Amino acid sequence: MSSQSSSSRLEPLAPTLWAHEITHQLLGLKLPRRMIVARLPNGTLQLHSPNPITPDLLENLHQLGRVSSIVAPTLFHDTFLADTLRLFSECRLYAPESLHLRGDLANERCSFEAWPENWATSLRPHTLQGCKVEETVFLHAPSRTLLVSDLVMNIGPTEPFATRLFFRLNGAYQRLTPTHIFRQTITDRRAFRASVDHILSWDFNRLVMTHGAIVETGAKERLIRELRV
Repeated sequence: MSSQSSSSRLEPLAPTLWAHEITHQLLGLKLPRRMIVARLPNGTLQLHSPNPITPDLLENLHQLGRVSSIVAPTLFHDTFLADTLRLFSECRLYAPESLHLRGDLANERCSFEAWPENWATSLRPHTLQGCKVEETVFLHAPSRTLLVSDLVMNIGPTEPFATRLFFRLNGAYQRLTPTHIFRQTITDRRAFRASVDHILSWDFNRLVMTHGAIVETGAKERLIRELRV
């Protein structure tokens, strides 16, 4: 059972990047949850980890442009996916291979291997290897921003007590490192480490994750210190 509180505000992160934030209640925990809206080189919009699309939020999206594609960056980020795809029935879906098997997702489906080359100049994907959740992370090159889903979270003292306790017990409270739960999905540690090293070779300064506070500066240096795998 899950529930959420939301607003229609789209927070600008860069000239071609916005965030929409809600509080998502899952199994008794209140988690911050962030959807990313990116403008692609062709001028259309792409939604990453979609949140519930309310009428006011839909109007704000329309004011920015036309939504042409939707990204489910990990197997765990499909909570609102079917509803969003029904709303944007013409959109392509970029998602992990395992999600392509779902019968309720009628949109045209593409793997991240089919990511257009001209998009990669501004939004570059990399799928983590050796990991069951099949998470894909992105570099938004124009703003030097790394976009991640569950690889790391940034839960701090502003969150409710139960949420803080959960992340403390999972070894990731105020630390940019995978939770114990995430670590259990790693099946090939060498391949996973190689993926992390590849990401850390990118040029980024800011870190935006689905769950937790944005790291505005010095994100690469913090990940090098804290992302232990």
